[in-house]
Amino acid sequence: MLAVCISIVCNAKNDVSDIYGQYSGKMNITTTGTSKNVIYALEKGTNDGTVKLTLKGYDIGRNPFGDIVLDNVPVNQTAEGYEFGKVEGRNVEALLTKNGQKLSANLTLSLEGTTNGVKGDELSIALKIYLLGDIHTKFTGKKVSTGISAIQGDTRKADVYYDITGRRVAKPTKRGIYIVNGKKVLIP
Repeated sequence: MLAVCISIVCNAKNDVSDIYGQYSGKMNITTTGTSKNVIYALEKGTNDGTVKLTLKGYDIGRNPFGDIVLDNVPVNQTAEGYEFGKVEGRNVEALLTKNGQKLSANLTLSLEGTTNGVKGDELSIALKIYLLGDIHTKFTGKKVSTGISAIQGDTRKADVYYDITGRRVAKPTKRGIYIVNGKKVLIP
């Protein structure tokens, strides 16, 4: 007797495309007690089940860094929405513009806490940026609508026609008075 063993390996694809887009809101910088309006962008990450998190046009004081990109942030779908996995001490290179010169700066980024993620159309991120010291930030923002997200079909019911004596008519073919959806109408 010959025994045949078949092994099937299934990898569940974690589709997180629902959360892709731009989110606009306030970032509170807890180390300085200030806040500013910023935009985060979520895009497809390099690996499956990850996103690329981009902090658009960030600046510290009077030093603009441009976009700060954190790739391959793990994402898990939960009952409440999408939750970002732990990211600690990831080195990221950013361009710093100082006195008109572009300089390269190495930043160390970490996602802090357990409330990082997307619930509905709201993004929450606690990001620690290290550059000569820790800068703790907390962001909460709403998804920016960039186009048509849902199309509503026509939900009207078909017109119902009755002649003046109360008989139902498929569609009036002669001139006269008809009752259309409960209202008297003159059809020329």
